[in-house]
Amino acid sequence: MDLYTPSADSGLFNLLGKLFALGRAVDATRTGNVWTKRQALEAVLDLAPQLQTAIISHDAWDAAGAALHNQIVAAAQSLIRRYIEEKNFTYRTLNQALEVIRSDLVAGGYYFTASTKSLTVTPGAANQGDALIAVSDRNGYGEPVWIYPETINLKSDGTRLTVSGARASTLGRGDRNWPQGSGAYFTIPLASLNQSLLANPGLETTSAANTPDAWTIHTGTPGTTIVITEPEQQQIAITGNPTGGYFVLTWTDPLGKVWHTTPLGPAPTTSDIQAALRGIPGLAAVTVSGTNPFTVIFEDTPGDIAHLQVINRLTGGTNPQVTVTTTRAGDVLSYRGRSLKLVGNGSEQTTLYQPVRLSPGRVYLFFARARRSSSATGTVNFELRRSISDTALADSAGNVKVFGFIVSDPFRTGIFLPSFPVRQAG
Repeated sequence: MDLYTPSADSGLFNLLGKLFALGRAVDATRTGNVWTKRQALEAVLDLAPQLQTAIISHDAWDAAGAALHNQIVAAAQSLIRRYIEEKNFTYRTLNQALEVIRSDLVAGGYYFTASTKSLTVTPGAANQGDALIAVSDRNGYGEPVWIYPETINLKSDGTRLTVSGARASTLGRGDRNWPQGSGAYFTIPLASLNQSLLANPGLETTSAANTPDAWTIHTGTPGTTIVITEPEQQQIAITGNPTGGYFVLTWTDPLGKVWHTTPLGPAPTTSDIQAALRGIPGLAAVTVSGTNPFTVIFEDTPGDIAHLQVINRLTGGTNPQVTVTTTRAGDVLSYRGRSLKLVGNGSEQTTLYQPVRLSPGRVYLFFARARRSSSATGTVNFELRRSISDTALADSAGNVKVFGFIVSDPFRTGIFLPSFPVRQAG
């Protein structure tokens, strides 16, 4: 068998071309009748009789979709095997066969034009928080390869984040079906704000309204272009003087799961309600104050959270009721209860500074989280400077320690930047 024949239509790539054309036709008619495609494939196989054994039954060939494609691939691989064996070579693996064919193509002056494809990375609708996916679309020879959908699973036990992908591929990097799965599996210890090198890293502690402690506002107006968001605040009122029974508070988390508190008696204390609410995942930092009505502040709870609901089983008194009202809604764009909100006015370049002390010989990791409103534009820059009046520092390779991102990018909700190896000068 020749690599290619201009007229007889019996060369390897003549036949492969027919198979690939058939595959495209099947793609276009996955839910339709594939009888004509089966006929076309049989016509191709007439040129390679030994492949007839690949046809198990007419029913198998009549089934549209992946099963038919698998048989087309099997037929193509059989053609490649036939080509190798007719050269009096022993067929061992598809990878080795493709290497022989590649060498023959080069020797014959053949070449392939570049192929193109586009990739779209779309976050799942149920995602909560940030995700960054790195996609590779070339095999070990630098050639384009098939990319298969893969779900990256993340699970936290409160101290570690475990990342696991699809099973690792057993194929070599030269196989057209590589990678079939990243096989990614690793754990990352979770860092808390109190481990940060910054003082007041969450920008939440304030001694003056909308002015974060330990931060210097170089450019910006507190309360106007710089705002500290406040966490959700709700009020629980018990009326009717109940003497018995109980009530239960329920809360719906961001994933839509409904959680229940333990039953609360007719005359609960502040501590009773706080302990019951803190038993719900996601509400571990809530604070409760006051005495009927009780004020609930949802510290460290992201966004404009769901309203508490009540299952009322109180008895006695006069028509006892438990009423919950929202006295201050949380900010829908806040990752936690409090955060820094930058409000652009179209001209101001808002700037905040904080001093940090770095140690020689240590490598630091920069981590920040940001969300934007739908109309926000511009750029947010993070810089390492020796002082406010200096320009951004550069490392020994001349790389300036500045990281910026365009806020209009809808996927830029997480920022990870390895940076700042510090070396003792002189």
